Amino acid sequence: EELALVSFAQQLDAHQEIRKSKVDIRFSDKEKEILESQGIRLLPPKVIPPIERQKLNIITVFLESFQRNFTNIDQEREKSWTPFLDEFLKENTNSLMYNALVPTLNSVIGAECGLWPQLSNQDLRKDNSYSYGLLCLGDFLKEIGYKQIYITGSSPSFANKKKFYLMHGFDEFIGREEIFQEFPEYEKRRHGWGVQDLDLMNYTTQWLGKQNFQKPFRLFLSTTNSHVPGHIGPNCPEVPDENHPFYRVIHCVDLAFGNFWRWFQKSTFAENTILMVVGDHPAFFSPEEGTKKIRKKLYDEVVFGFYHPLKKDFGTIPPASLTDFAPTILELLGARVEHFRAGNSILSQKKQFPSILSPKMTVIEGKQNVVASCKIDQLRIWEIKNKNIIAHECSLAKIKLGLEKIH
Repeated sequence: EELALVSFAQQLDAHQEIRKSKVDIRFSDKEKEILESQGIRLLPPKVIPPIERQKLNIITVFLESFQRNFTNIDQEREKSWTPFLDEFLKENTNSLMYNALVPTLNSVIGAECGLWPQLSNQDLRKDNSYSYGLLCLGDFLKEIGYKQIYITGSSPSFANKKKFYLMHGFDEFIGREEIFQEFPEYEKRRHGWGVQDLDLMNYTTQWLGKQNFQKPFRLFLSTTNSHVPGHIGPNCPEVPDENHPFYRVIHCVDLAFGNFWRWFQKSTFAENTILMVVGDHPAFFSPEEGTKKIRKKLYDEVVFGFYHPLKKDFGTIPPASLTDFAPTILELLGARVEHFRAGNSILSQKKQFPSILSPKMTVIEGKQNVVASCKIDQLRIWEIKNKNIIAHECSLAKIKLGLEKIH
């Protein structure tokens, strides 16, 4: 049986964009077989709730445009711009995480729902019923009693993200307007997006210190300083011997996280709260903005790691993509995930599906080529051997599974 690549991709995109208006989507058994061989199920997620009486909290720090190679966890440089993140990743659990879902709106929905959305920042404003009827991470956490809070240095309503979060179980939203109202001095040193990350982390620690949570909570904390071209606040330290301003941005974001991490370690939250840090997507520099040291890698590695209060050793963690975010969090909180669309927990099922899906067509030596998937060792081989490669061979921006004809 031969499948047309374009129609297959269009069908899959349509399947992900379920809205209030019904769409007639049909996949052949062969198409389903191909998807399932890559760990993708065209079914609603199936999650068995945790049975523990004492539920853990979780705080996710979503670092704007933050790549793994901004840190020195892989010891690529003599000097490190990120001593706090390096320490956090080395002392706790970290793994390779791949993502090219942009803008941040797509990263958020992809992480929450195990999808590859292809939305612009205008799409949710035009039709906010995207993901209508889909069960996503927030829905499952609400069902088992979690209070869910979104704090950002920008506006929660940007690109209508707030509507998406409201649709999926979030209870409280705090953005730049609320923060500036409480701390007018922060507004005096704001940047274009809103609150400086150093101020955002200071606000968040004070806010957490005032709370008296009566049930488990999930805090989603979103930073902004490292949004390209980068924003340097008046309290950001200098970076000696580096002449590119983005090095200072990276160092400042690290300091902001470090302040939060130091506070967290001394707080009671360290006893019952998972702390996760993840980059929402790579930094997209123009040729003028980027440098060889910080330009994104071909396969779009973002920073990822987590602290667990009750367990240190999770064994070998396989490479993952941002679609694996939701099932991984659910399993960290004690649930059992049988399937979650295109997501697979890095603690269990991801080990059965070690491939990273390739979404884009490329031209290699004048021939059109579409790769179904890339194993982790192949990623580096492609990078070395195909210098004239067009687009990203193994990024995750759009899913187009298969060759031009799949047999």
